[in-house]
Amino acid sequence: MIALLGIAAAVGGLTGPSFASVRRVTSSRPYAPLVRGSLERTLVLAAAGLAAAVVCAQVVGALSSVASYERLEYLATPVFFVVAPPVIGLAPWTAGELLSGPSARQEESFAAAIAAAYLAAAAGFGAGLVGGVPTALAAAAAFSTMVSVVTYLRVRGGC
Repeated sequence: MIALLGIAAAVGGLTGPSFASVRRVTSSRPYAPLVRGSLERTLVLAAAGLAAAVVCAQVVGALSSVASYERLEYLATPVFFVVAPPVIGLAPWTAGELLSGPSARQEESFAAAIAAAYLAAAAGFGAGLVGGVPTALAAAAAFSTMVSVVTYLRVRGGC
């Protein structure tokens, strides 16, 4: 139970400030810079992919200075699952809301993208585990990126 509260606090701490900032920016702008379409969807996917690459590099970089190579992959897994899915799920929501204006269902699309990122990360980790922990973490990031983008785009409406 305490572990779930810790994860909830981590998700809130990682995503809360961005959520509030994006809502404020999108509600105060008179118009969005892009119209919803293929360019906007491509940019949302690119932003999520960049976020996944950066958060994976940060997890490995932060842990490599603390742990030896042998212990790195065992420490990287729990840190990855606490830090990466919220960031990866937040990226498509942030990019989509900033580029094309507020969604009809802002809160629902935000929550759905983060929940989908967690579920897809777990599925990707399981699928990639046959290749070892580094492969499993890369698969988790890739699955998480793709599923969170698709989920955000479908839940927000107006695709």
